[in-house]
Amino acid sequence: MRTFALLKPEIVTYPSLCWQVLEKTLTAGLEVTRARKTTLTLAEAGKLYAAHKDKFFYERLIRHITSGPVIALELQTGDSTGGDPVARWRQLLGPTKVYRTAYESPNSLRGAFGLTDTRNVGHGSDSPQSVADESALFFDTLTPTNDDACRPSKSDLFQLIFGDLHQQ
Repeated sequence: MRTFALLKPEIVTYPSLCWQVLEKTLTAGLEVTRARKTTLTLAEAGKLYAAHKDKFFYERLIRHITSGPVIALELQTGDSTGGDPVARWRQLLGPTKVYRTAYESPNSLRGAFGLTDTRNVGHGSDSPQSVADESALFFDTLTPTNDDACRPSKSDLFQLIFGDLHQQ
């Protein structure tokens, strides 16, 4: 089983913070099976957050998620750790409400790096169906690979986050 995770612009724009988030993700026993850096169009963002279309925060969420680059990740639990990757990623993220999270779950990603309820580090699928739907928006095929040679290495992820910055 896998999950879909999306790192939002306020994290991706700052490579050193993004790397810290990725390191915490790997330390929590989640492995990256696919990764893609992109900037969403309004139409793509609308598909991603279609479930929130009638909510008061929808426009703010769409404006934010299209304001800069995002990194889409497909995650699975490591062989030795097992468990549900959807639940593990959502627990690592922490509750959506950042102010409350800072007190209730300060070691979560949102507790450590979240700025507001919208600028809250990332997004996580909440069910197997949303994993399939959301992954399909970012990755060419819904068939995940079991081939370790096709998975991004830590070096690949570093390059994805830092790009040419580390060569300067």
